[in-house]
Amino acid sequence: MVSETAAYTGVVVLLVVGMVVMLLGVLQGGVNLVLGVGSAMMVASVGWLALSLGMLEPPEEEVGH
Repeated sequence: MVSETAAYTGVVVLLVVGMVVMLLGVLQGGVNLVLGVGSAMMVASVGWLALSLGMLEPPEEEVGH
């Protein structure tokens, strides 16, 4: 459960960072806006991937290591 919670928290943090990047892109405008949205999408994708891997991998507690 700790592993899933950590993964979920990580995704939330990444999404927040992505939103901040988008806001910075909006403030700067122009090409930076496109780069900001692209970066936000990349961050969200990485976050989703991390969450998926976290769900697929068994928790360390069950491993007993």
